[in-house]
Amino acid sequence: MPNPTKDLLLVSADAPAVGSGRQLELAAVALREVGWRVRLALLTTGGSLAGRLKATGVTVERLGRRPIIDAAVVPRLVGLCRRRAPALVLAWGRPAAVPVAAARLVSRRLGLGSWQHCQWLAQPPRPGPEAFAVRAADRVLVTAEWLANDHGLAAVAGRLAVVPPAAVALTSHGDRERLAVSLGLDAARQWTLTVARLVAASRLDRLLWAIDQMGVVRDDLAHIIVGAGPLGRRLARRASVQLIAGRVHFFDQLDCLPELLPQVDLIMQPGRVPLGGCLLEGLSQGIPLVAVDTPESRSVIGNNEAGRLVPAVPESELGRWAIQLLEDRDLAAACTAAGSRRAAELFDPQAFAAALVAAVGG
Repeated sequence: MPNPTKDLLLVSADAPAVGSGRQLELAAVALREVGWRVRLALLTTGGSLAGRLKATGVTVERLGRRPIIDAAVVPRLVGLCRRRAPALVLAWGRPAAVPVAAARLVSRRLGLGSWQHCQWLAQPPRPGPEAFAVRAADRVLVTAEWLANDHGLAAVAGRLAVVPPAAVALTSHGDRERLAVSLGLDAARQWTLTVARLVAASRLDRLLWAIDQMGVVRDDLAHIIVGAGPLGRRLARRASVQLIAGRVHFFDQLDCLPELLPQVDLIMQPGRVPLGGCLLEGLSQGIPLVAVDTPESRSVIGNNEAGRLVPAVPESELGRWAIQLLEDRDLAAACTAAGSRRAAELFDPQAFAAALVAAVGG
């Protein structure tokens, strides 16, 4: 157990209350329970982490004033670390790696203090500055064995620990009619949900194509996409051109996501997103899952156990299996039952907390 006088600074881009954002929230609670004084520094705007972490008693500092990380966060992070003198800075996710590594380098060069850099990853670092920043970390925590074996992390193999994520059902239950009115949805329709940044790797073009094909069979579905990013306008134009804009609902962020999630009938994930977006929450919530087969989605769903993994080609498979899960109640029930077992066996919250605390050290 760490010395209770030690401060720990979590550094992250802002995020929704699912996926990596949910794991950060659980991590903060677990670390506080063993004596760390946890503080959160947010590098961007556009998520719900600030409110949720403050509710758990964590102090939150917002260093970023834009929805993307810019160079201005580095001197602010240097200043924060100088004032608070944390023993450890835990960079949460790939986006935080470069700012934290740069802030530590500046702090050391200017004699402004020294601290340990611990890096949490749910995806491999990209070549270039990101990979260099991860190699500079004192410890690297990854969410799965496939990630630990990635060639991009070979240089840190001796400093690497696997910390499987936790699948924890969200306890909030919103009223469907009220949610429908506030979000502009039809409560009588079935709802699908996708949570992903609007970037190329998320392959939301595949999702729009699948939604278009699904409309041939079912015109009574509403598709909710939660996420911000540089492709927002392009995807909205594409939805309009494909004449599906009336069925697709884009939201940069949703504070009501914990209330919305239990109301959705299917979770879809077309690309590479950390922890599959909200796949873990769907697993624990008993919601059918369909995703394009990627390392991120396979690590959650398994080998077609807790949902359906589909190939990227032909692109019709995503929409076909989505319809199958929506219409075949026996198949959906089998998937959700398998999902509950998988969540209990592989994504136990207590195991997550124990592995995290052991990996962070004292």
